[in-house]
Amino acid sequence: MLGYFNSNRPTLCSLKGLHVCRPWGSSFEPYPHKVGKRKLTYLGVLNGEGPRKGEKCMVKAFRNGCGTYEDWLAERERSHHANQTARRFQKELETQGKTAKMHFTIPLMVEIDEVSNYMCVSFIVGKPHKKMRELEVVSLEPYYENDFKVFKSDKMRSFETTLCEAFTHFSWYDSNGEIVVTSLKGVRKMNQYDFTVPIIHSKERTYGATDHGSKGIKDFFREHQCNEICNNWPRPDRISVNTEDVEKSTLERFQIHPQESIKPKFGYSNNVWNPELHRFYIQNINKDETVHCQKEQNCFCEYFRLPCQHSISHNSAFIYNKNQPKDGMGNFL
Repeated sequence: MLGYFNSNRPTLCSLKGLHVCRPWGSSFEPYPHKVGKRKLTYLGVLNGEGPRKGEKCMVKAFRNGCGTYEDWLAERERSHHANQTARRFQKELETQGKTAKMHFTIPLMVEIDEVSNYMCVSFIVGKPHKKMRELEVVSLEPYYENDFKVFKSDKMRSFETTLCEAFTHFSWYDSNGEIVVTSLKGVRKMNQYDFTVPIIHSKERTYGATDHGSKGIKDFFREHQCNEICNNWPRPDRISVNTEDVEKSTLERFQIHPQESIKPKFGYSNNVWNPELHRFYIQNINKDETVHCQKEQNCFCEYFRLPCQHSISHNSAFIYNKNQPKDGMGNFL
């Protein structure tokens, strides 16, 4: 262990959720154990006077630039939000007769006080080089043994991947379509799942550099195949209205239905205009029934039994006769 930092600065004790009462620190290897697109992960050992002295830990640093408290606060916020969602997901599972406990690690933020002169060893072993700086903020997380894995969809559809896929779907459902919690990585022990910091995609892109916004949400559902846990939950590609293209005030006036549940008043048609359906409607409608339409075309609202907000009143027979297709001589078809 050639790298070293200790974290006995009083600023650490003032952060919410961090309970550091004694001088302590961690030694860690000079070259990364794992290399990601954004972070470098080092193997470390806890030092100091506490009861966890000698325990292994993971020290993470941002690959580019000097990490700050603000950078890591975004990481902590993602885990905190994911834990809240996980608690509600566990209750949902109980209603289906299933049990699983999920927890997301909230990283501990520490400042580097001392930097070893041997950090340049990483050049020799061919590892990506990261020059640590004093006062740079890194994170401490629990050390996971060799059973650490990425929980993603597989061909076998194992319960653990089914559960994690359903959790991501639930995060969208639970947030009313605002976010998805993805990239679940960690370990499983029986029914207990311990995850590292996840990635959250949100419409407002408020969860850091990995938040890809609405595109990230769409990308998940493009690949997601619903399973026995989430089959009955709504998903964005089952909704007939693209909410991004419609003003909020318009959406408030109309009830949104899944595409498969939208049917005309009489029978079913894949097309908005169906001549046979039209004739049947004209013969069976109440001539005094009033609808509201300001367009010279079939009233979409009336046709699909949606609340109609148009301003000009006509009876149904007038509208449908007026808009019935005609041949070249002007006769109704």
